[in-house]
Amino acid sequence: MQYYGKIKNAVQEANRVLVGLGEEWVLTDEVICKAMENSHPVFAALLKFAATQEQYRDIVPYLEAFYYNQITEIPDMWKNAYAHLRKLLEGKDYYIVSLTIDPYLAQMGFDMDRCVNPCGSVQRMQCRNGCTEELYIAKSIMQAFSEKLQQRMQDVSETELQECVLTDLVNDCREEIAKLICPKCGAPLFFNTLEATRYREEGYLGNWQMYMKWLQGSVNKKLCVIEAGAGMSLPSVIRWPFEKTVYYNQKASLYRIHHTFHQINHEIAERSCGIEASAVSFFKDMEEGEAVL
Repeated sequence: MQYYGKIKNAVQEANRVLVGLGEEWVLTDEVICKAMENSHPVFAALLKFAATQEQYRDIVPYLEAFYYNQITEIPDMWKNAYAHLRKLLEGKDYYIVSLTIDPYLAQMGFDMDRCVNPCGSVQRMQCRNGCTEELYIAKSIMQAFSEKLQQRMQDVSETELQECVLTDLVNDCREEIAKLICPKCGAPLFFNTLEATRYREEGYLGNWQMYMKWLQGSVNKKLCVIEAGAGMSLPSVIRWPFEKTVYYNQKASLYRIHHTFHQINHEIAERSCGIEASAVSFFKDMEEGEAVL
């Protein structure tokens, strides 16, 4: 069966399109390292070193933020997947709920008034303990950290990536990270994501309210629901609400794409299609009239 053709027709015929991007869209450290090993070999080596050494894991979120906010290169698989998704939604009334914390939706040209990231964003920082609802622009707050890291990496050649050199880089990073403190209480500043000790939800609630209003306006309208890569890590954000939406809206259809959890609830089976595939790979390989599994 040509799944892409089936999904494309459903999108074209729908009044509205709801898309959920699950954890399969979240980049792992391994993916980032592989993507950077040729263009930024020192950074790739540093991230791999920190991510695989338990005592250095604390700096990994800051290295990931440096990658997203400074290097900004999107791995080809994700770039192609997002490009095909954007093309699929072109001209449609859509809303995207994404578990990602990266800036790729904005970078790939999606309307950010039609997207919500309830898990937060590495583009914002907050008091790690949540003492205030104030949020800060990560790129500005981390400017000194980024400049120091860039300079130190320039001073290191690919042939000098011994453990002692990487350890020195880690310690340099920690020195700069220690300077990132909350101006209100002096606690560390961290990224406005679920990993914060007390996650401040103000960063996404405005868009979530717009999403709820949009969803309410979809009642009794022909709705195409595409659930891409949403497993069981946070099923209450995408998986279960999407099933509920399709169950109550008799004009809705669901396309669930997941490499493991593609099964469909029997109550909505007649209006649903489960596709056993990695969601990012599925969209990456989408071409006109193709995507046959």
